[in-house]
Amino acid sequence: MRRLFRAGAAILVSGFTGVIAEGADFKIVPVATGLNQPTFVTQAPGDNSSLYIVQRTSAGSNAGGILKYNPVTHTGTPFLDLSSNPAVQDGGVLSMAFSPDFQSNGLFFVAGLYNRTNHLDEYKVVNGSPVFQKTILQYENLATQHTIDWLGFAPNATGAARNYLYVTTGDGGIQADSSNGTFHNNCQNLNTVMGKVLRLDVSGADDYPGDPAKNFAIPPTNPYAGQSGKLGEIWISGLRNPYRASFDRATGDLYIGDVGFNTYEEVNFARAGTSGQDFGWAAREGTIATPVTGVGGTQAGSLNPIYQYNHNGQSKSITGGVLYRGPVQSLDGQYFYADFIDNTIHSFAFDTLFSPASYNGFNVGDLLDRTAQFQSLVQGGGALFHITDFGEDSAGNLLIVSFTNSNSGIFNPPLGSGAIYEVVPVPEPVGLVGCLALAPLLIRRRS
Repeated sequence: MRRLFRAGAAILVSGFTGVIAEGADFKIVPVATGLNQPTFVTQAPGDNSSLYIVQRTSAGSNAGGILKYNPVTHTGTPFLDLSSNPAVQDGGVLSMAFSPDFQSNGLFFVAGLYNRTNHLDEYKVVNGSPVFQKTILQYENLATQHTIDWLGFAPNATGAARNYLYVTTGDGGIQADSSNGTFHNNCQNLNTVMGKVLRLDVSGADDYPGDPAKNFAIPPTNPYAGQSGKLGEIWISGLRNPYRASFDRATGDLYIGDVGFNTYEEVNFARAGTSGQDFGWAAREGTIATPVTGVGGTQAGSLNPIYQYNHNGQSKSITGGVLYRGPVQSLDGQYFYADFIDNTIHSFAFDTLFSPASYNGFNVGDLLDRTAQFQSLVQGGGALFHITDFGEDSAGNLLIVSFTNSNSGIFNPPLGSGAIYEVVPVPEPVGLVGCLALAPLLIRRRS
């Protein structure tokens, strides 16, 4: 079987078949430099003039904050300072999300891990300055890893659903979901928030009035709403360390990059309007059994990833990305992701009409190694090292968050060495010679 993704069809890909000669109708420009371990970037609804950059840490191993940055003047001002909180290992400030109605209500949400406590907090901009409103969710981690990694609102949501905040949570532990040698199968436990995608109604109602660590309502359409012994806020389960998720802004489909254990990194997919998926951890890592005694193996009802890649060489920590819907025609419909450890960048296309029952870890087409191409197109000699996030501006331009400008100090690079880059269109593609020099590799899988 051979199907092509070009013009909306699919191709199953494997092995190297050579070089694609395609014109570079885009370039990559630095928009912010000198950052302190940046982890996330976004724009606020109704504000096209500013980027909001989350910086994980600051001097003295403390948490960082959020920088409001003007990409035209290349100047930034502190927007939210959280440096009073201690940050260790995976800790610090990690993600944020603006309410879709930010221009009228001034609300935004910030996630961070301080010591071993996960925080998801609500803020409101009052007279131009953020003011803490309340804790939305707070809980202790088993370790200082695998925490709250991403926040987002579904695009084009209407009515009450505009207030539904999606939250990815890690399993709270290390290695095969363990802490101090004790196995905790949090991800399959529907009575804990760990290892999940949560969906929280943050409109102001509270379904946990007696719990100061939970201040949100449960959307009535959540899959476990009202069920005894199951947390109603759970939307999806079976995730290990879902480091970055994103919605396709055109369809509302959800893509989740989940960091693996010993063998596979994976991308999971949930079609818009579906919920209750179990992606298998800790019983499975990608499509294979985990090595945990008495746990590894298949289980009824769990769903395979649409894509997985092996830990060959240094590839071992996926940074989930975005489905491109910006102005560069050649990139449209491509999902971009990176590997944080080995500095690679890839893209693929996915036929969303595939039945979930057929997901096998290799359902993607047009799988391109973009690393050499992207590095070559960076203007001014910058380097895309240790990517922590792919963001989008309001026009759909792809933003790339680079932890550092050198291939050293992977998890704790020097302060001031981070940067944000933007993929922007150019008026005309480069000539044939340039095409050959910049062309990525195409990996084909045949079946």
